[in-house]
Amino acid sequence: MARAKFSRHPEHTVNRYVTEGHWQSDTLCDLLDKWAVETPDRLFASEADGRGFTYREFSRASLKFANALLDIGLGKGDIVAIQLPSSIEFLIAYFGVTRMGGILATMHMPYEEHELRPLLEFSGAKAVICAPADEKRNRPEVMDGLRNSLPDLEHVIVARGSVEGAQFYRMSDMIAKSTLDEIADPPTAGDAALLCFTSGTTSAPKAVMHACETLLADARAYTKTINGTQDDHSMIAPPFSHIFGLECVNNSLSVGGSVVMLDQYTPSAFAGMLEQQKPTIVYGAPAHLAATLRAGELEGRDLSSVRHVILGGALCAPAVAREFEDHLPNGRIGILFGMTESLLVTQTDYDASPAERHGTVGRPVPGIEVRIVDTDGTELGAGVEGELQLRGFTIMAGYVGNDAANAKAFNEDGWFTCGDMAMWDEHGNVAITGRSIDVINRGGVKINPSDIEAAISEHPDVVQAALIPKPDDILGERICAVLSLRPGKTMTVESLSAFLAERKIGKMRRPEHVVILDDLPMTPTKKVIKSQLSKLVFPTG
Repeated sequence: MARAKFSRHPEHTVNRYVTEGHWQSDTLCDLLDKWAVETPDRLFASEADGRGFTYREFSRASLKFANALLDIGLGKGDIVAIQLPSSIEFLIAYFGVTRMGGILATMHMPYEEHELRPLLEFSGAKAVICAPADEKRNRPEVMDGLRNSLPDLEHVIVARGSVEGAQFYRMSDMIAKSTLDEIADPPTAGDAALLCFTSGTTSAPKAVMHACETLLADARAYTKTINGTQDDHSMIAPPFSHIFGLECVNNSLSVGGSVVMLDQYTPSAFAGMLEQQKPTIVYGAPAHLAATLRAGELEGRDLSSVRHVILGGALCAPAVAREFEDHLPNGRIGILFGMTESLLVTQTDYDASPAERHGTVGRPVPGIEVRIVDTDGTELGAGVEGELQLRGFTIMAGYVGNDAANAKAFNEDGWFTCGDMAMWDEHGNVAITGRSIDVINRGGVKINPSDIEAAISEHPDVVQAALIPKPDDILGERICAVLSLRPGKTMTVESLSAFLAERKIGKMRRPEHVVILDDLPMTPTKKVIKSQLSKLVFPTG
């Protein structure tokens, strides 16, 4: 299979974004090195256990790793895949690969061999960085097996711990033995830096490449919307294997701030970091908040450092946002909208009303065009649901090697269709109302499940809720509620219907079937994967 190729935007588009000042000439490592000179002893990144690097230390580590990669035969334009939890090593790889002109291809931690193989094959990765073996799986052994069957894959690098066998490199040894030589042929801002695959809520994830010019342009613009400063200490719960997590790092880098990462989410770990790490900005997903609240982990904790909790990745039930915000004496909750394809493109105003901050995703980042259209492409006004479309300097040039997907996603005027349903509110905020593919067709009546899911999430016994279609011989589809509940709790169709009736949800829109599961299948960014959920609940549907 041919290696994934990066296509930059057309020349006239590039010239426009450069002229308007959105795209600049610096790379991620240019910015990192700038802070290493200006604020060398300021903390850049740390882990929950306290292990951290200053800007100077991190700049040196990334330079040494870049030289180590060159020493084993990698070069500009080569793709290095990575499967690691959020960690210092992940960030060293991100900046080190980028510094030497390579492209980092991210792969999520839950992926097994049958999921890794097509991603490695598609990317044409020449090296892969993985976690050491543990009691559950031997990742170096899996990667070595894949190397034997994938002609492009030459090197397996183990990020931490010990590893046996001359066929493996240890990342720490590579860095220790390397040099601080300047890179002879460094990348430009327009060179590809990151290859990500869409989150997998559809059956066929698509590949997206971003260059430093889009990554940093988005970080600079987005950080202004949240009034980010050098004094901000950002706690990042989304994994670095997803662009959401890495762009949060870029946000902090753009102002010279610091980050602390959560390597594996549990309610106690999340709440403990909120108190112990004293973050000023917290990035997370609605599911992080809901599960932490239901576990009672916030009670009695000092969360006074937090001024901003920023949610993305999925729709948030306003009741969950309100309840969590009640625990923040100095903080407020806001919501963003972003995608792998577009980066972070809207954000609620910190000073907006709770209804706006909890019920919308805010206004577009300056310079990003947003419109909501009907099926004929006519732009819609406030209060009318339609399809969300984007255009601007953070949007990808196109899916890699997928002409069919590009033809479907982009129209002739360059507007990118997100697949999300939305409407404008009276204040100019965008309210996401659901995914077009999630609409349930009950006897010809199209039912958008998002507001029903939000209402169900207000129930004190519910941890997570998702509505899926139940195949039906008469109506075609009926509404099924799949729920994760607090320990020891139960729910029936009748009790759920009564609860929704109190919240003015019409009878036709109430679930007619309830399934209780301990856990719902979710993406690494805590978005319910409804396609998997439907197959799990209705395997013959």
